[in-house]
Amino acid sequence: MPSAFNPDCLLDHNPQYTLSIARPTELCITLSQVDAEGLAPPEVHPIVLFVVAHKAKDRAMRVTHLDTSNVVASSGDAARTREVKCYCTLQPRVYTILCATYVKGMEGPFALSLQSNFPIKVEQLWPAPWKDDDEPKTVVEKMTKKAKEKAAKSMKKVKAKAGEKLGELKDKHGDKIEKVREALKSDVDRELDAEKAAEEAARQKAIDECPWAKQWDANAGKFYYYNCDTGMSVWDEPPDFVEGHHDEKLDAATSIQAQFRGKKARKKNKPEKKVANNPCSICLEDTVRGEGTAEPLLHCAGGCGAKVHPTCGGFSELNPPPDPFLCPLCET
Repeated sequence: MPSAFNPDCLLDHNPQYTLSIARPTELCITLSQVDAEGLAPPEVHPIVLFVVAHKAKDRAMRVTHLDTSNVVASSGDAARTREVKCYCTLQPRVYTILCATYVKGMEGPFALSLQSNFPIKVEQLWPAPWKDDDEPKTVVEKMTKKAKEKAAKSMKKVKAKAGEKLGELKDKHGDKIEKVREALKSDVDRELDAEKAAEEAARQKAIDECPWAKQWDANAGKFYYYNCDTGMSVWDEPPDFVEGHHDEKLDAATSIQAQFRGKKARKKNKPEKKVANNPCSICLEDTVRGEGTAEPLLHCAGGCGAKVHPTCGGFSELNPPPDPFLCPLCET
């Protein structure tokens, strides 16, 4: 979605649909982040949908810009959530529905559904839904089909000439051509393997050197970034963050929280047990990790008995813990 804060957005690259309405109709349009089987992907993107009316009332056109004159309804600001909805009442004409993510190049599976109190017609506008054996209808479809036919003819001529030349060379040189071909193929394979290994090594090195670990904050409903070197956390993605970095102690905390989930029902009505050393449920130590100084523990108000150091829980002076404090298990 283009704006002063998102100038590189390619608006017309987003999926678009034609909406035809014959009489005043109330609609509920839902955009969901699910795949073809109805399963939600692990990554949640910031999404938004718009209903756009063009000057021509009898046909829909591909949306290239958004302003107050053509947007008649929307789901609001882009939100990082599994699903957004748009409730509206539309007059008889043809509209374009634009489904978009906020970040350039961000892609993922999605489903678009509409509910209305009168019959409507919805068709895919972009990308073009037609196949090679269908008759193109729009200008874009016709131009694409002509370009494909022209490219196929050119390729056919090139292959024919190459085949003739190869036949002549085989008749003249015999097995020498096959030996050279195999040698060249082996060299190319070795170069490709070396490039792939170098890229993978560079990527792994960047992951290992990254000090940030990406974690989910159930209280705020969004991700935060924990610096494993300084113990500080920030909401915005740091410029030196590399996807894939993990912290062993944070992963251990996740494992401990999974154990709490199985014991939650049994511990809910039992009095809290006193622990001699009063350890943190995440680092299992009395002191702050790596600092050797005592830090007051946060006691979960949900009755599960979990206790964590504020530092271990990703809290800081800039990001204080909530009062009352609930562990991720009791919070859900």
